[in-house]
Amino acid sequence: LKDLKDTNPIELSEYAVANKIAEELAFKWWVSFCLQKRNRIISKAKSKYWRTTNKYGIKVPKNAEEALRLDKINGNDYWEKSIKKEMSKVRVAYKPHEEHTPEEVRQGKAPGMTGYQEITCHLVFDVKMDFTRKARFVANGLTTETPASITYSSVVSRDSVRLAFLIAALNDLDIMSCDIGNAYLNAPCREKIWFKAGIECGEHKGKVMIITRALYGLKSSGAAWRAMFAESLQKMGWKDTRVDADVYRRRGVKPSGENYYELLLVYVDDCMVVSHDPERTMKAIGEIYELKDDKYGPPEAYLGAVVEKFNLPDGKQAWSMRANKYCKAAVETVKGLLAEDGRELKSGKHTHKGPLPPGYKPELDITPELDADKVHRYQQLIGILRWAIELGRVDILTETALMSQYSANPREGHLEALYLIFHFLSKNPMKRLVFDPKVPECDESAFQLNADWTEFYGDVLEEDPPDMP
Repeated sequence: LKDLKDTNPIELSEYAVANKIAEELAFKWWVSFCLQKRNRIISKAKSKYWRTTNKYGIKVPKNAEEALRLDKINGNDYWEKSIKKEMSKVRVAYKPHEEHTPEEVRQGKAPGMTGYQEITCHLVFDVKMDFTRKARFVANGLTTETPASITYSSVVSRDSVRLAFLIAALNDLDIMSCDIGNAYLNAPCREKIWFKAGIECGEHKGKVMIITRALYGLKSSGAAWRAMFAESLQKMGWKDTRVDADVYRRRGVKPSGENYYELLLVYVDDCMVVSHDPERTMKAIGEIYELKDDKYGPPEAYLGAVVEKFNLPDGKQAWSMRANKYCKAAVETVKGLLAEDGRELKSGKHTHKGPLPPGYKPELDITPELDADKVHRYQQLIGILRWAIELGRVDILTETALMSQYSANPREGHLEALYLIFHFLSKNPMKRLVFDPKVPECDESAFQLNADWTEFYGDVLEEDPPDMP
């Protein structure tokens, strides 16, 4: 029970309440504490959302009514156009139920709606970096009771993506990628749910709307889309691999007659194909699903990193990742946070070449502990640095790992140390991770290749999967 409390506190607390054992000695004090902490975290997250009112100097609305009111005040129709654009795409995800009113369904007077859960839907608004307005119609899926068996959905691992770039270089293969537009809306909805239409639904305002497609925000939407896309790929001859279920392989033959395996990697609605002729697969996917902007081609970005080919010293080319754009944006974020405090991003008194001074020891820091807002800032900055490492900035890995230890209760000196790491990134923005296909030089004499291990393991052979490539 102690281990379960440590690993799954919220789930265990909710189970204790649901099964009326919260008053037992093992749960009595602990359940109320966990649920109160959960509620505080949710409350803070909500309050942060409602405090965010502007982006890039543009007021961001919280609902459709406010969006239309802002258009009227500003004398334009930017938000209205974004709403119409989104609703024209999402209209396929629901259908009106004309026979009954929302009140009748809630009172159980609609026999055909038995078993359906009511949810709310709303528009989420944002401003892109080019100042265009964006609206997204989403469901409040947290209010539905959905079995875990229909909600789990995985994505390709970052290690698999890096290996795919290396395999392409080793085997002289091409790479192409595409983004499937409004992917979730292609899949059927796995839940029985309905919502009352709002002003954004136009002529259907106030009616009962039954959700028929995997609308964004539903717990089951990700799994529904993944299952549908996997089925499409299987019909095209692709088979998922055992190590990573979101990496698919298919037998291929090069123009030279050489046999090999094509690879296809999936990250929700992003696809990447490693093949001697990846365009053939891109066209096949485009015949089934709508590609975003009807475009496909060599990958240019991956989760914030710039992807491009790099010329090696021997004249060959290999794929590479560089995170300078991400790092630049991260540094600007930190400068903005410091500007709120009336400060600038500087190295201070320290004159060192690395991210942190060589003799810095965070465990000896005795500066005051940070308040709640600064603790949140500290954790936010740690997250930004960790992602920079994922994108190739391994030169800050040790320092970030060192400072991550203090995320639960950081001090002012620890936060200053993070600012030094960001200052280092501002002075050294350009680093590149190259997937070099050359075999590294290695002294194999240290591996005792001719050693006889029979005495230790017996006369055994390594077991291989029966369907291995």
